[in-house]
Amino acid sequence: MRLFAMYRLLFLATLLVLCSLATQGGESALAATGDDQEVAQRLCDALFERFSPEEVQVTVNEDRAFVQARGILLDGVRVELIRLDARIDRSSRDLESMVRSSMGELTLLERDVNDFFARNERSGFSNLSFRLLEDRFEAQGIYNAKFIFSIRIRLRAEGILALRDHGIVLDRVGFYIEGRRQPEAFTEQILKSLNPLLSTSDLPFPVRFREVRMSRGSVSLLSGLKPFEGATVRRSR
Repeated sequence: MRLFAMYRLLFLATLLVLCSLATQGGESALAATGDDQEVAQRLCDALFERFSPEEVQVTVNEDRAFVQARGILLDGVRVELIRLDARIDRSSRDLESMVRSSMGELTLLERDVNDFFARNERSGFSNLSFRLLEDRFEAQGIYNAKFIFSIRIRLRAEGILALRDHGIVLDRVGFYIEGRRQPEAFTEQILKSLNPLLSTSDLPFPVRFREVRMSRGSVSLLSGLKPFEGATVRRSR
């Protein structure tokens, strides 16, 4: 009985030591990567420094982050709202490697598109303006065509907005001069100076969008995202 009791005490002592070591190891790993609140703050600050949004909110739960940012600039165009459901590397310090992958959503307003074109004349165009509708877009502007001499042409266009890997593009477009639809070669030439309408290449990490949806006054890229609970940090300017 004494021998059995000694073995039992030795077993319990060994078990306590192993549990202590495991706990210390877990605490060390947590300290190395930071808790959810610290990671959320780090990601929020990195996004704010990179894009200077009007406001940003980051929620972190283990290796997932849900981001909502309003008023960032992509390709020089103001984006009303962008949301991301991201898989993150908690130990990273830079934005590029911190977000390993993400699904995204964004909303682009008609007025922000027109503000951009009022400040930045795309190659060959002036006074370019868009109307975003439920099933199409309409646009009009002055095109400075160069042949043997330069000529200013008032153009009207209509088509749809489509999702491509590099952003939102004008698709199925018809250009009209004095009510007459122009040939395909003319259309392709002009689209080269307009597409993409919004490039997502400024995002320094991988983002996937599932579908584009047009409405009156705006266009949205959607992915069916659902926010989740966790440590949340907000920042605004």
